[in-house]
Amino acid sequence: MKRDGILLSVIICTYNRGDRLGILFDALRKLRTDGTFNAEFIFIDNNSSDNTKSEILGFVESVTFPVDYVFEKKRGSSAARNAGIKAASGSVIVVLDDDCLPAPDWLIKIAQYFSRSDVDVAGGKVLLFNPLDLPMSIRTSENDVSLQRLDQLFGTIPGCNMAFRRSVLENIGLFDEELGAGLPLAGEDVDLIYRALRKGYKLRYTPTFCVYHNHGRRTSLDASFLNRSYVRGRGGIYAKYILQKDWKMARMAYWEMRTLFRQAARKIIAGEGPAQDLKDMGYLAQGFSVVTWKALWGCRDSV
Repeated sequence: MKRDGILLSVIICTYNRGDRLGILFDALRKLRTDGTFNAEFIFIDNNSSDNTKSEILGFVESVTFPVDYVFEKKRGSSAARNAGIKAASGSVIVVLDDDCLPAPDWLIKIAQYFSRSDVDVAGGKVLLFNPLDLPMSIRTSENDVSLQRLDQLFGTIPGCNMAFRRSVLENIGLFDEELGAGLPLAGEDVDLIYRALRKGYKLRYTPTFCVYHNHGRRTSLDASFLNRSYVRGRGGIYAKYILQKDWKMARMAYWEMRTLFRQAARKIIAGEGPAQDLKDMGYLAQGFSVVTWKALWGCRDSV
């Protein structure tokens, strides 16, 4: 349901986490506002098969602030986020992962930050919620950073805690539904950020608005799976833009592969194991191949 006078629309996508949403609901209940803006929350159920729907609807009934439930059957976080954006009313679209718990002043800080004229896209600080989890998928810098160069693309703005002016999305388009969690290749957030960068928008990382990542990854296997997802996604993004004759992205891909190759060679000469470097080269190639194959097959189908 579209609403008038909304500044912030918070998009939260979830899949089969019904029994783990309670801690997020508690964090949302503790959010403060200062009376200077209105906000709404939109939960997107990405075709869950558990009790996710009933848990969200129960939360909707228990709170006085605006919360909507949207069902999106198409698989992938990008499709789910796009469904949320289409249902949103706000002039600023905020993306929050369902395992991230916002600080009580989170909404206030986002609203204040977007009152500035020098920001169109922003990502906030991400701290570890549980000290038993691995220190990964976080952003801990206390420095405000302007993202202006391609070498800042990966690892500056976190996709789990970011916000866009609606006007940016109206210009560059929504998330690429061929990328994202739940699909073979991750990286839909990086892809969107890059499109905004290419259009000359003002992108920033800020420690001002903070969330706590309750990701639950605690083993080396967990870390390996996450790294594989990130690197494959990066390979897919390289392919997407190289196929568009984006030579800046091509150079970036070349230098990453070259660096990995040289690191592996040095380790072999030193009698060390180059396994991770070789794996990352393989993951990049896999991601690159997936996107390239789809592009070529699509061209063949259109003939």
